[in-house]
Amino acid sequence: MVKNCVKSSVLLLVTMLASSGFSVTEPETDTEQVVAVETYDPPAPLEKKNPKYPREAVTQGIEGWVTLHYMVSPSGSPYEIEVVDSSGNRSLERAAMRAAKKYQYEPAQLNGSPIDAGSATRIQFQLSGGTSDVSVKFKKLYRRFQEATQTQNLKAMGALIAEINNLEVKNLLEALIRYILQGSYAQLINDHEGARLAFTRALDLDEGLDGAYLTESQRPNLLVALMQAQVATQHFKDALDTWKKLALLIEDPQRKSSLQRQADQIQQFIQEGGPIEVTGRIRGHYRYKYRLISNSFSVSSINGRLAEAQIYCDRGMKGFALEEDMSYAIPEELGECNLIIIGDPETTFTVFEGS
Repeated sequence: MVKNCVKSSVLLLVTMLASSGFSVTEPETDTEQVVAVETYDPPAPLEKKNPKYPREAVTQGIEGWVTLHYMVSPSGSPYEIEVVDSSGNRSLERAAMRAAKKYQYEPAQLNGSPIDAGSATRIQFQLSGGTSDVSVKFKKLYRRFQEATQTQNLKAMGALIAEINNLEVKNLLEALIRYILQGSYAQLINDHEGARLAFTRALDLDEGLDGAYLTESQRPNLLVALMQAQVATQHFKDALDTWKKLALLIEDPQRKSSLQRQADQIQQFIQEGGPIEVTGRIRGHYRYKYRLISNSFSVSSINGRLAEAQIYCDRGMKGFALEEDMSYAIPEELGECNLIIIGDPETTFTVFEGS
């Protein structure tokens, strides 16, 4: 049964991770110059028609998603369109790219003049009524992963995760289970960033489907695992948002009290203003997202190539060229901001903010 399949996946998670404290490394930095970012207004979509659902995908009951990255010309037309993440189905990828070629944008503006700039979009393909089954091959890999988990065979689990990642998922249910398995494995090998991304994607996907797959007993376990991964990677504001959801779902008083103390610690740290160092890594989708605590930050220790940064704030969006070891000041009137860093996959770096 579908619910049992997902439930078994979630049971691979640690039911309750220890509410460990968190520490912040005192950074060493010689960054002294603070500059206001040279901002441009990113491309704004004017017309983005949905792609046609490929007939062969409909016939075979295939669902999925495609994330595209592309440049937008000064005339507002996308070019250099590429798939940076997808469920793996080629017909869906081709349909998404055909649709993106016809998009129209208000081009990015720098000092009142149109410029070339990057943009991205995610397209989800979902059949009416959804689906409640997984393929035979996916089910076999899943069961083998369960067996390896029971014996804590990390080598076998890693090999199976690689097979599952390379498998073309048939539908959104398979995608959700795959995210949970990815997060469970990342958790066991202390890849906190991998766990954070995988659990975030699983929960976002289920919420986007109005909670179609996760049960009321499964969702809290997944949220706890996500919160601990967010704390471990120092995504503190995201951890507090996760706690707000958890606080409404957890019934066990001891468990709730432990997580509440952790949330209080995080809140106190945020109010004190840092300092904080966050190690970032760009995975396969070309961008890294981090919710800023303060209105100033710098990026250092870049290993790879970073192209640009964008800030999405309560009251505005801005983009700017990114220089290593330069401290950037964000106008306070923009409110709270998300920092998006764009670059080549596997590029690593450190974001520093606070005094």
